[in-house]
Amino acid sequence: MGDRVCDAVVIGAGIAGSTLAKQLADSGWDTMLLDRQTFPRHKVCGEFLSPEAMEMLDMLGMKERVLAEQPALLESAKLYMPHGGCIETALPGAALGISRWTLDPLLHEEARRAGAEVLTGTAVSRVHPCSAGYAIEAKRGGERLTFLARTVIAAWGAGARSGIWSGGDTPPRRGSEGRESSRRQPEGASYVGVKSHYSGVEPGAAVELYFVEGGYVGIAAGESGHVNVAALLTRAFVQQAKSGGSGGAADRGGLAAGHGGTTGSGGMAGAGRGEAAGHGGTTGSGGTAGAGRGEAAGHDGTTGSGGTAGAGRGEAAGHDGTTGSGGMAGAGRGEAAGYGGMTGSGGTTGAGRGEATGHGGTTGSGEAVLTILEAAIHSHPKLAERLRGASSVPGTQAAVAPVRLVAKPREWEGLPHIGDASVMIAPLCGDGMSMALRSSLLCAPLADRYLRGTLSYAGWREAYQSAVQQQFRRPLRWGQAMQFLFAVPGLGRLLPAAARLSPTLVSALVKATRLKL
Repeated sequence: MGDRVCDAVVIGAGIAGSTLAKQLADSGWDTMLLDRQTFPRHKVCGEFLSPEAMEMLDMLGMKERVLAEQPALLESAKLYMPHGGCIETALPGAALGISRWTLDPLLHEEARRAGAEVLTGTAVSRVHPCSAGYAIEAKRGGERLTFLARTVIAAWGAGARSGIWSGGDTPPRRGSEGRESSRRQPEGASYVGVKSHYSGVEPGAAVELYFVEGGYVGIAAGESGHVNVAALLTRAFVQQAKSGGSGGAADRGGLAAGHGGTTGSGGMAGAGRGEAAGHGGTTGSGGTAGAGRGEAAGHDGTTGSGGTAGAGRGEAAGHDGTTGSGGMAGAGRGEAAGYGGMTGSGGTTGAGRGEATGHGGTTGSGEAVLTILEAAIHSHPKLAERLRGASSVPGTQAAVAPVRLVAKPREWEGLPHIGDASVMIAPLCGDGMSMALRSSLLCAPLADRYLRGTLSYAGWREAYQSAVQQQFRRPLRWGQAMQFLFAVPGLGRLLPAAARLSPTLVSALVKATRLKL
């Protein structure tokens, strides 16, 4: 197959990448959108479209298309402190709850409708300058592909992508040879993100946030009538949950887990090892992974066909983010199992990120996710009561680790970065999808001008960096401050009283983390 030549390649088909591809295609550019994953798929996400996000979808001409999926209407936010106090505030406008299972394919279809070519299941391994601009090396279904593009935009999420970009930090020059860039250094504390959908819960019109000792758990209704339960937790909390410190399946207060919403005999994570057992105490469908060993098991309890992480290391197979069918990629330190870092059948994981998702059933990794989630749920009495009698929806579990929150944007590292690759706000602010959309809207007109020859590459970089810093620096700073504030022991007892004494305090904090459109 010959090289595919186009104007622009966007790597990563999440919210930012998909909407950027649509905008470039709308402007008449031959655009390709690539993603190593297949869709639909569940992701760790609050699945909350803020009022600002809805305004931007309207600007993109996509609001009505999203509304056609009948997302849940969310009108207020409720924050529950560890000791029971509650802060409630109205949202500044209508917000929506919609799953990434529904939203991502919708965005892909809109990009295709605009004229972009969308290739999922396509893992990019290298991007480097060439005479045409850039060469993008990838693999899809065993076939090696090369794309040539005048420009490339990184929308590949928050995980470090060491080795993919090998052009240094300078604009592309005709015929230049690149050098491999150094790995981006993480900053800030790292967390573990987990999520699952639950049925048997009254949805409600509020997005709810419950603060627990190890982080927080959010609840938001979605388009299916289920609720999304997503948590951001410290590594220490997750380790304790894995070891059974918060109680096992018998103590889950009416929460149903596992295949078909019921807990099988022995169907809980093994204490101290993060091993999931199926019915009768055997290895569950989808396999398990030893928390301290980085071992992956397949459907029959043997090593998975997609390869395993190195024992004791949890190394992903290759930097292109794929490990083959049923494979797993650890979080870089043998953490895959305990953090739910193994995919369900047919899934792939992000290199170094340990993402997990089930497809069509609760796999071994799904059980690990539920074990962690339920430990968090039962550490907060009001949250446990809220979800009493709820059943996890099989196949909706996902996990990601490590999650690192940054205090300042990383908008350009050799290539323009958008979405989580550029900026990731504390999830408790509920504005992650809004920021992804905003970075896409900031980048698109500059990319268009560059392709038209009316803006230099250096000019694009300078203008984009300035716009991102201006738009995101303040919300990120306040988001980190709130992340720290709500983690201070004992402060949760004081905040509800302070909010009652000064109702404007809460609205001021909310406004401080929002984008100004």
